[in-house]
Amino acid sequence: MLTYETIAVVLWRLQLARKMISADTTKTMMAPSSSEGDVVGASNQAPHCSYSVMSMASAHEFDDFRLSTPSQQSIEELQPRKDEPNLYNIPSFAYPEYRPLSTILKVLLGSLSIVASSKLNVVKKTSILKVIVIATSTFILSSTFVQDMFYAPSRITTRTLSRNQWLPSPLSKYSIISTSVPSELHQEATTLLMDSIGVHFLEYENSDILTPVEYKFDAIHFNHGFGASSLSWLPVIPSLVKKIGGKIGIAHDAPGFGFTDRPSASGKKAGLVPFSSAGNAALGNSLLNERLKTIEESHVKKVALFGHSMGCASTLKMALTLPTDVEKTIVLVAPALVGNLRNGNRDVSPTAVNVDAPMAKATEVKESIKEITLSQPAKIRNFVRVSTAALRRVILDPILIYMLKRVVGQPKFWNKGLRAVWGDPEKLSDTDALRFQWTSIGQGWENGLLAFTRSRLFSICPY
Repeated sequence: MLTYETIAVVLWRLQLARKMISADTTKTMMAPSSSEGDVVGASNQAPHCSYSVMSMASAHEFDDFRLSTPSQQSIEELQPRKDEPNLYNIPSFAYPEYRPLSTILKVLLGSLSIVASSKLNVVKKTSILKVIVIATSTFILSSTFVQDMFYAPSRITTRTLSRNQWLPSPLSKYSIISTSVPSELHQEATTLLMDSIGVHFLEYENSDILTPVEYKFDAIHFNHGFGASSLSWLPVIPSLVKKIGGKIGIAHDAPGFGFTDRPSASGKKAGLVPFSSAGNAALGNSLLNERLKTIEESHVKKVALFGHSMGCASTLKMALTLPTDVEKTIVLVAPALVGNLRNGNRDVSPTAVNVDAPMAKATEVKESIKEITLSQPAKIRNFVRVSTAALRRVILDPILIYMLKRVVGQPKFWNKGLRAVWGDPEKLSDTDALRFQWTSIGQGWENGLLAFTRSRLFSICPY
């Protein structure tokens, strides 16, 4: 009679077979290995010199899909969508969703569950109803385990995607940026240095205008909203840049979203700064300033800053901290802003100015908690901080990460979710959904989303 030991042996053999199959199939789709000192490719197109210095990546960041026999490797060339030539299809070997178990595997797991529960019934004389419940529970748990082990969504680092020219768009670029957050945008008295971070961004150059005098804007920047990425602006960037006479259009992924790196927050307030709107604004300005440097000093520099939803806060902070000699035009689309506006000598409540009142209330609650915490002895504060951090890392974060992976990894998640919020659900295309789904193959996106959420609560940079 089959036992749980038999089930374990079967699953072990399945895992060995999966590794063997994976090793064989990977050889047909990978790019030649590069040495650890190689520069990460900055674009999906022909290699070019990026304005920022690329740091050497550690070996473990390249472990995914790396082989030791370059002669047997080849690059899979991504194919653009017919209805959106600036968007590639996801690589054929990458799976953004959980794959269903085969019928044979379901029958096998179901049979093993029934046999195991029947043996329990013989030994302990359990009731038939309890046997059915145990068999069903065993089948669900074993199916979930097998699906997570062998049929889970793919996770690939941005450096791997960049190196093998698998980034989502022909306009995609990836560069390591070192920048800082000015004191105006955070609660410290001095400029706050940010660690180097790899940023994925789209860059479109307008070739229709040949002379600099004809450009109305030297650069146009786009900030995306919550749950999105720079790809949400992809369909309109080329046409909008041409329409309003821009020289270049740039849209980058905010940390915590898209394919921009997710630096380790490690429980420190300063570590959350890159995920805040101020940190995101600093990255956007860094991209803009590098391009504005090439413009002659006699020329009046002009930029247009677009922001959507959550990204509007970063757009406004970019405008505040760009050089004063740069003329700014700001366009906010469905802005999600939090705070009080001043009307003369009195504050205007969030409700009166039609901003997010619930978020403002949450900010007030946070300040109250902060006051109560600071009133406690230092030893108690340290104990609470260490205990909370340990609880979050060991229990809360793993649970939330798995839940996010499960929910977003469900088939047609993006199609169904976007239809609920799309202006006209009937006009939502598969390509629209793909622009949001693309980033779910990125390594660590769940951790990035949690870090972004924590930055709204604990970062030294205000919203």
